[in-house]
Amino acid sequence: MPILFTLSSGTSDGVDMSQWARHQRVHRDWTSVDFRDPDTGLFLAARAGTEDKHAGVTLTLTSTPVQGCAPDTVLIRKTVSPVASNRDEIAQVTARFDSMPARQLSSRYVTQIGDWFVFVQLIDELPVAALRNYQVLAVTLPDGHPARFSLVGFDHAWAEAESVCRAFVTP
Repeated sequence: MPILFTLSSGTSDGVDMSQWARHQRVHRDWTSVDFRDPDTGLFLAARAGTEDKHAGVTLTLTSTPVQGCAPDTVLIRKTVSPVASNRDEIAQVTARFDSMPARQLSSRYVTQIGDWFVFVQLIDELPVAALRNYQVLAVTLPDGHPARFSLVGFDHAWAEAESVCRAFVTP
């Protein structure tokens, strides 16, 4: 699991990662960025991400050398009030590309009392090829909240993130 979004039982009242972020680039509706330790400059991870501002949900694919640069996909929803209960369970996300049939994906659904965010880490891989070949990804989170993400620019954002990560993988 990437070091930047750990789904542990500790509090996660929002961490300012701006001092860790480097080389942020906009690719239409997506952004790519890499993260480095601010003290040593050591590369940690690269990420491609987008958001549905209306739903308050962010979609990120994070790539780390430790995991062979495979994408770790996380959906993060900002809540309107602090979360009332702790949860860490396996649940289903419904995903639909454009007008294709919906499919169910297993996920890890994590909430923490008092936090303002819900984290949904996909266990089933979101097919990168589908993200490249369609225009819209609509999802329904395990708690019933819908989100809609433009896929315009995904291909370039992910190619950038993956390329940066691969540059740090030992042959």
